[in-house]
Amino acid sequence: MKDNLPPSKYSDIMVSMRDVRRYGMCVSGSKSFADRHNLDFKKFIKVGISVEELINSQDSMALSIVESKLKEINHGR
Repeated sequence: MKDNLPPSKYSDIMVSMRDVRRYGMCVSGSKSFADRHNLDFKKFIKVGISVEELINSQDSMALSIVESKLKEINHGR
């Protein structure tokens, strides 16, 4: 990621399952990710997951999603 803000600066930015799918990731992969990181998958489906949680996971696919979400926000989508 370009800027070096600490992850806590991203706690209010949420990534939805719709975002995940739009960025080319699948639901089953998201379920596996949630299981690996002890995250509540039902909550992820219902309300999304914070960018901060994704960054803290240090998972390469999660970081790719964060990058896509931040680019989207910065381009005013």
